[in-house]
Amino acid sequence: MKWTKEIKSKFTVFVISSDVEKGAGIKTAIAQEGFETFLFTDAEVLYGRMREAAPHVLVLTHGSLSVPLQEFVQAVVEMNSEIRFLPIFPTSEIGTLLKYRPYNFASMVLDGDGLYSRVAWSVDEICLACYLTYQNEQIYALYEKAKLEEKKTQAEMKEIELRAENSEIFPIQQELSKYLHSKSKEDVLSVFLRELNQKYLARNKKITAIYFKYLPSVSSLVALQSLGIEIESLKGVGCRLTELEFSDPVLFLAQGGVPSELNVLMKEVLGVSEVILKSIFIQEQLDGVFAFWSTQGDIASDQLDNDLTFFSLVYERSHLMKKITALDLSDDVTELYGRQHYLKHLSEEVARARRLQKAVSIIKMSVDHLSTLSQSMGKGGRDQILRSIASMVQKTSRVNDISCRTAENEFSLILPHAARKGALIRAERLRRMVENYSSKWTGTGFTVSCGIGEYPSHCSSADDLEKVSIEALEFINAKGGNKVCLYQPAESFQPDYEVPPL
Repeated sequence: MKWTKEIKSKFTVFVISSDVEKGAGIKTAIAQEGFETFLFTDAEVLYGRMREAAPHVLVLTHGSLSVPLQEFVQAVVEMNSEIRFLPIFPTSEIGTLLKYRPYNFASMVLDGDGLYSRVAWSVDEICLACYLTYQNEQIYALYEKAKLEEKKTQAEMKEIELRAENSEIFPIQQELSKYLHSKSKEDVLSVFLRELNQKYLARNKKITAIYFKYLPSVSSLVALQSLGIEIESLKGVGCRLTELEFSDPVLFLAQGGVPSELNVLMKEVLGVSEVILKSIFIQEQLDGVFAFWSTQGDIASDQLDNDLTFFSLVYERSHLMKKITALDLSDDVTELYGRQHYLKHLSEEVARARRLQKAVSIIKMSVDHLSTLSQSMGKGGRDQILRSIASMVQKTSRVNDISCRTAENEFSLILPHAARKGALIRAERLRRMVENYSSKWTGTGFTVSCGIGEYPSHCSSADDLEKVSIEALEFINAKGGNKVCLYQPAESFQPDYEVPPL
């Protein structure tokens, strides 16, 4: 260890002496050793400075106090009990100092020849002893901390070893065989909950679970299947996401967010205080949220991870297989059919109409000022608008109507056996519903525009029917929107056959 002036400068020494010359000599000698030193001639001034910052050592010369020594020592100790006293007294007064040894009287310097050097040496010894004490205390504290960390590490290692002893290699082939006869996502979910129940029963444990399906059209989580609780009693049970939560539910849940209404549902309705929530995503879109709990309180989140990871893979595979089987990828946002499905069925419906000498109409619909709404509401808000419209279209459609999302801001409705005026009535009804109820659906009012084309009165082919309906929509959009436009063919146009307007 190096006892340098740099280290010494961190120690403070106060000197009190009524003899200014002697006091100045003592101060100078101590300061030359590297200590920060201050001289005082009045006890009250010393008290004031000590209240601001206490010294490590207090050098006291004989006869410097206007108050009894006992009173002075008591006052200093009350301010700071760790200050070391170094008295400078004549030999005849040594006896009077003995009773003060318990009050940190670290040493004593006899007045006389070589006083300054002897005081400086004593201060150096006192401060060095303090420094070593501080170092030992720090080393001991670090030692105790290291011991605690070592105990913690040993406990963690034992826990890991215990888990390793009790764990099994995840039997992929065996688990996969359990899902072979599952024909839908719902079947996969049922198998997962049944097998999970069996695993916990084998461990003499009971687990309860609910799968809350995410319904993007209404930004809600609704109970779909359950384990350990009758699903019939949960029908209609669910919660709605707040505006902040549904703006980007994937990010919100991936970051560990808990829907506020779901939290209330679990605690106040189901009486569950401790629950493990696990989100399920399909193609980076939220599908639903599992809620797991046990009345025994012995379910750990990491114990579910392997089973959930495997379930997610099988669940997503079932979802993708269903899409492939349907031979048409529906729109992820609205869950309506996509453009490929629309074009295929448009040609088929026009051919059928020609064969039966009937009418077929198209309604093209777009959201007015969607780009502006997207900027103010964000992607989540925009998708909520599109989902709301899709839901309303599906609820008001006839059995044989075909509803599709054919562009970012375009819905296309094929209405078999519906002539131009019937399509006009349907489109106007949709427009008014959106205008009247949009605020209730999403919290933000918006409107739509509709363009209508009909075969055979407006065109002669499926491609032309697509074109005339788009022209009608673009025309009304240019006029400000929130209206319905029926295409008007040229006077020279001759239809393949005549149909009633309704």
